[in-house]
Amino acid sequence: MARRGSVPSYQVIFLFTFAIGVNICLGFTASRIKRADTLDESSSAVLSDSPWTNTSGSCKGRCFELQEAGPPDCRCDNLCKSYSSCCHDFDELCLKTARGWECMKDRCGEVRNEENACHCSEDCLARGDCCTNYQMICKGESHWVDDDCEEIKVPECPAGFARPPLIIFSVDGFRASYMKKSGKVMPNIEKLRSCGTHSPYMRPVYPTKTFPNLYTLATGLYPESHGIVGNSMYDPVFDATFHLRGREKFNHRWWGGQPARLPEVYDDLGCDHSEIC
Repeated sequence: MARRGSVPSYQVIFLFTFAIGVNICLGFTASRIKRADTLDESSSAVLSDSPWTNTSGSCKGRCFELQEAGPPDCRCDNLCKSYSSCCHDFDELCLKTARGWECMKDRCGEVRNEENACHCSEDCLARGDCCTNYQMICKGESHWVDDDCEEIKVPECPAGFARPPLIIFSVDGFRASYMKKSGKVMPNIEKLRSCGTHSPYMRPVYPTKTFPNLYTLATGLYPESHGIVGNSMYDPVFDATFHLRGREKFNHRWWGGQPARLPEVYDDLGCDHSEIC
């Protein structure tokens, strides 16, 4: 029989367990905060596979140059965005994004300005550089999603193509059920679905990650054959890590080849194709 004033053993055990639980929770929270600080501090390192990041300098007269500018110069080639090394005026001089990509009523019939990304002037149709909605806003034509479906019985190849080209739009996170949404919710997708053809589902390759599946679409090979087996992976031969956020993914060695234009560039620079110079 317990003596009066004494604390029952189960209460002692409860208090002891509670104290340990609080201690573990506080320790876990402190560890998470410390890890978050470490990740913030190292985020720049994750994005810094390229030897330099510099935006000083100008793209005047250098837009989309074929030669890659070496450090410490900034770049104006078509990959500078990927490497975060574009000159500060790349958007203004090369992409010409100041006035956007669409016509407004007040732009219809404007005087041609070569600094614009696209045009709403009367001669833009002849020059082939109208903004995407020029016909609808300035000429009063109907939007393409409102037109009747056109049946193409014989494949038509654009100039310069021996076979009809296939254009793939990859929309990350686009669920199969979205294809069943009404035209009021997703009019463009509904138009493509109703006028074209679509599959109710696709069977992914494994692992079901973005990069392995996209490269399978591009090559027709399984991941074990084309080598891209994950969004993040370590190669002991390269002694390097491939991941979505880093610039290492742009190194051609991971992809079993290099972009078609690069050998020509390296020839002009007198470089060995097997090395980045």
